[in-house]
Amino acid sequence: MPRLKQASLKQKKFVAKLVETGKPIESVLHSYDTTNRKTASAIAQQLMDKPTVQAELDRALKKAGATIEQLVDNVTNIANETDIRPSADTVL
Repeated sequence: MPRLKQASLKQKKFVAKLVETGKPIESVLHSYDTTNRKTASAIAQQLMDKPTVQAELDRALKKAGATIEQLVDNVTNIANETDIRPSADTVL
């Protein structure tokens, strides 16, 4: 089996922030050159599909004594607690 390429510095920053916060979009906003939440969401989705990022996430979670299931549970809990209804100031 061929070796995976090593994760880039930005990918490593993304993974570290993701393990810390459990928030993929916030992790992208912290690690990449974007302030747009939709762009950050797309980048997060692309990153999570990359084998190098998956391997880096596995390493970081093992180091932190956590599992991917715990991270998914945390993200799910955050999503369920977040009020996503538009406010009166939201432009649709």
